[in-house]
Amino acid sequence: PHRHSLPPGLRQNERVTERTNPAIIIVSHDNAAFLVDEFGRYSRDYDIRPATSARIASDISTEIEATGGHVAMYVADSSLFPSDAPHDQANVLAAFHTWRQVVPTAKRLVVAPWETFLQDAERLRAGLGKGKYDAYLLMPRGVRDEEFHTAVCELLSDWGSTVAQPEVATVKLVAPGQDALTLAIRDFLDRMGMPHRVYAPDSDVGREIVGRYDGEPGWPLVDSPYTEVMAPATVREVAAAIYGRPDTIDLATVVDLCIVGAGPAGLAAAVYGASEGLTTVVVEAEAVGGQAGTSSMIRNYLGFPRGISGMRLAQRARNQ
Repeated sequence: PHRHSLPPGLRQNERVTERTNPAIIIVSHDNAAFLVDEFGRYSRDYDIRPATSARIASDISTEIEATGGHVAMYVADSSLFPSDAPHDQANVLAAFHTWRQVVPTAKRLVVAPWETFLQDAERLRAGLGKGKYDAYLLMPRGVRDEEFHTAVCELLSDWGSTVAQPEVATVKLVAPGQDALTLAIRDFLDRMGMPHRVYAPDSDVGREIVGRYDGEPGWPLVDSPYTEVMAPATVREVAAAIYGRPDTIDLATVVDLCIVGAGPAGLAAAVYGASEGLTTVVVEAEAVGGQAGTSSMIRNYLGFPRGISGMRLAQRARNQ
């Protein structure tokens, strides 16, 4: 069968050979074939795995984890049982709880058919508020439902930024272990939404970076497009190398607007000031995004009905 077609019987114990792409597991009794076809556009970069029950989805998850693979997303029908069968109304949330014990990092999406969208939303809304799953969407009713796929892509983007090893690293760190400073720098880079990887000093990449460092190397070494290879003593040195320091501003220049603090309010003020033609500078002591940038999910920010991570919000505001 086609890679993204629904195999007959969905044999749950069928072993899979070496897997390179992360999986999207689609779970539905009545709509699995339709959803697999709808997710066909992702089949180049993700392994689309259908399941007709929560138990089969658990077996697939365990198999993928056991073979060193990754599950990027669960897509669950708002009712996992046949439409004409009596069932526990909380079955979707119970299934997510089970899957999360196997794969705690996967994104969790609930999709509902048009016929039950409103009534299912009522019973599942509390679970969304408690973080049991990430988004509740209406199942596509026609072709090119880009609103639906925008939500899917945003969730996959968040997963790729926070879980998966980056395909291309903007910043490379070289360290023999995960010491406190290395972890603090990684936390800063995570908040900034900057893809990064850590390499051992005796790896090919590590040796190449050590060779470009001028002097006796200390750990960690940091290699970025913004500066020469450096051995910082603090996170602040990394931030200053990437974004500059206040004392690098030309003192002969008069700035119309100086904003202290790059949280959401400061970033918004900077956008509004610059849009009015004011020369604007923002001064921040830590990371762009402020305290909000540390939040894994913000659900009450205007304009983001499905919520947005603090890192994403800060990244978008910085780009703007």
